[in-house]
Amino acid sequence: MTHLSSLKNFLSTNRDDKQTIAKNLFWLFATQGSRIFRAILMIYAARVLGVAEYGVFSYVLGLAGLVLLFSDLGVGEILVRDVAGKKDRRHEYFTASFWIRIIPTLIFSFVIIFVTPHISNFKIAVSLIFLGIIFTVFDNLRTLIISYLRGLQKMEKETLIAGIMNLVFLGFGFLILLKYPRARGLLMVYALSAATGALAGAFIIRKTLAGIFRNFKKEVVIEVIKNSWPIAVFGIFGLMFNIDLIMLGWWRTPAEIGLYSAGHKLVNFSYNLPVILATAFFPALSSAIHSNNKKREKWLNEVSIAVSLAFAFPIMVLGIIFAEPIIKIILGSEYVASVTAFRIFLIALVFNFPGTAIFNIVIAHNRQKQILKQGIVTFGLNIGLNALLIPYIGISGAALGTLISQAVLNVWIWIEMRKISEFKTFNWRMFTKMHNQDIG
Repeated sequence: MTHLSSLKNFLSTNRDDKQTIAKNLFWLFATQGSRIFRAILMIYAARVLGVAEYGVFSYVLGLAGLVLLFSDLGVGEILVRDVAGKKDRRHEYFTASFWIRIIPTLIFSFVIIFVTPHISNFKIAVSLIFLGIIFTVFDNLRTLIISYLRGLQKMEKETLIAGIMNLVFLGFGFLILLKYPRARGLLMVYALSAATGALAGAFIIRKTLAGIFRNFKKEVVIEVIKNSWPIAVFGIFGLMFNIDLIMLGWWRTPAEIGLYSAGHKLVNFSYNLPVILATAFFPALSSAIHSNNKKREKWLNEVSIAVSLAFAFPIMVLGIIFAEPIIKIILGSEYVASVTAFRIFLIALVFNFPGTAIFNIVIAHNRQKQILKQGIVTFGLNIGLNALLIPYIGISGAALGTLISQAVLNVWIWIEMRKISEFKTFNWRMFTKMHNQDIG
């Protein structure tokens, strides 16, 4: 009973950096465990729908995802940082973030619905955009709630929300796809699961949500906007995949979009690893920087970057070697044409995995404006490369443009952050060097 009590205490309290990071990692990996079932359904959907219908589904989500271009505004990352560093004002920061995100989300959702007929060549995609918007709106609310919980380092509650959402996704997903194996059916599943996740999160933080009028302060809203707008502009780069889909839609077919999306989703699943690591470390990093603890900051930076690279290299190498059998076994022979794009996406892992950790340094130091130029330039580079390569080599061109742009972006940011924060990119010795030292 003592062991059970100790385990429960370990997994539900925050004592010091090492224990808290370990606890956070446990719950974040548990969250990803529940998403394995989601991945299984997506593999089933790709097989059942076929490349053309799966392409329509991906294209609709790409269009709906443009809502994030105008509504995300970077408040999620800032909310995590501010809640972690200023817990006594957490309700004020959540309220400000809620209104900053929800109002533009609703406005631009209607804009996308009305604009879609004028920018889409796929009539079936236009008729489905409303389902894509429902998914995007609810998922936007869910991610805001998750950011708040991460700032509190309550990752166990995030796991609960993900578990509920993914159970709904899996349960209804197979049922609907068996009865109606079309893009519309899969979009219905997405919308339903996102709504369930948002409502579950709203129930968990219901007391905080009850104060979204009472805790509203104009000066806090201005502070959050001031800190988050550079991330919002920079976040456009994060929607590169959506832009790729739209540009592919100008020159290529729904089937090719399906191939591109399938290869990207397989690689994208691995991106959960650096996100988990960065999320587990970020509250502690924010606290270390807030308290000006340089030794603690350096250790947190170097561990997170080293572990990210330790995951990236073997995944990239093994994925490239066994790309074709992986595609055949998981997605089926119909998707073999996506192998080249899949391999190109894998190469990007060695830049994007540590890049996630380095981006945490940017946010924690409140240096968003300092990397704004990099985001804008590399986003423009990606669009230019797409326009140059897609007409001639199709999905491989889109993947290559993304790889080059992401490599330039992450190396550029790494150079800038080394000027303001001391850390070594390949310092593997820190694991043993700090073993018996207090980093808190």
